[in-house]
Amino acid sequence: MDKRKNRNQIQNALNATLSGLQDDPWLAQRVITKGKRKKRMKKKYSVGLVLAIVLVLTLATTALAFFLSMQQVVEQEIVPMAQSNDVGEEINNYFSNEELYRITQLAQENDIDIPEVLLRAVEQGRSEYEEETIMALARETFGKPFAEWTIEQKHWFGEMMVAIGFRQTNDDCLPEEGEISYDQALLIAVNRIAQEYGDDVQDVSQWKIMTDYMTQSGEDGTLLQPKWYFSFVPLDVKNNGYQIILDTSGAVEQFDVSIAPDPESSAADVIRQFEEIYGQAFQWTYTIWADLGRQIAGRDPGTLKGWLFCHAGYSMPPENAISELEAREIALKAVGLEYTTVSSTSCCMVKETPIWKIETHTMFPEDKGTGEYTAIWLLEIDAVTGVIREKREFEVGTGGIAILTRVVPFDICEDESIISALSE
Repeated sequence: MDKRKNRNQIQNALNATLSGLQDDPWLAQRVITKGKRKKRMKKKYSVGLVLAIVLVLTLATTALAFFLSMQQVVEQEIVPMAQSNDVGEEINNYFSNEELYRITQLAQENDIDIPEVLLRAVEQGRSEYEEETIMALARETFGKPFAEWTIEQKHWFGEMMVAIGFRQTNDDCLPEEGEISYDQALLIAVNRIAQEYGDDVQDVSQWKIMTDYMTQSGEDGTLLQPKWYFSFVPLDVKNNGYQIILDTSGAVEQFDVSIAPDPESSAADVIRQFEEIYGQAFQWTYTIWADLGRQIAGRDPGTLKGWLFCHAGYSMPPENAISELEAREIALKAVGLEYTTVSSTSCCMVKETPIWKIETHTMFPEDKGTGEYTAIWLLEIDAVTGVIREKREFEVGTGGIAILTRVVPFDICEDESIISALSE
């Protein structure tokens, strides 16, 4: 179906029939409001005009009915495509570039948002994992990362993975007869937290709820009864975090609490809470780093890591600084490799000089699926002048203090007098 042609036909009909009327996106709201007011003199419209409007709306509804949802496109088009490229009993895990191009066409024809990662793969002539292709489409449509999907969305995705041979079984379940529902399980978890800690974890402005209903395989390979897994992730460091596991009857099998830092907590405690909320520090934005800098200022470090973070001087860039975007462009130009992206940025201090601390990742097409990067570069850029102070390639597997050079200025990590004093 040529969506644009169909839309043009509809628009032409509207233009011809309703010439002189303006498009009004707020018309429906005004009609509702108008219905609440006192009746006024009625306007009379010709039968021909009324029939024309009905015809146009019918055509528009019929045209839209031909659009498939993302899930329908995956089920009816993409999964069969993945199955057809297998050879005998051998499972092929990749979509070719031609298949990716066809997938983007299908998405466009059905008014489905196309993930940037798929567009780049098509443009660069690359293939892509079938699992990652379907995941990218689902993430774009559902609008959230996998961990935040509903149990229905996770179950659907699991079914698709079994269908293409990526998984043997679907561990993401849906409640069956005799098993408590999501609403019942959530209520049990919420009440337990409220009773013991007084927190209303259903306040979405303060907590993010992530849910799984999953089964696992026993030692003999048989599937065990599924369990409910709830994570109540705090959206502010002042809140506790909670994890609760329930069985199918609603009995609490595990209850873990991550206590929020208080005024007496160490910097290390605050850092752990930030990691609970935002994930790995190597992927934080500069605004998160600046918030951390404010939260740990003046606290006891607690650990060597806490001391290094306290002395990094994380903050928002000064008014006369180059923008983060400019710093990113300088870093990418300095690395000078294709397939390079910026992973994280922070603004920190080195001897009273504000710098942009930037990490880049380079992943060539052949690296896809290996879990490795072609290169990881660390750069420190003067936040005012834009001059690159230092650029180093980071070696994966590096441990000790050296690994913290990814987020802490080199000078601070490598000041031998400081390190030796701290280790005594």
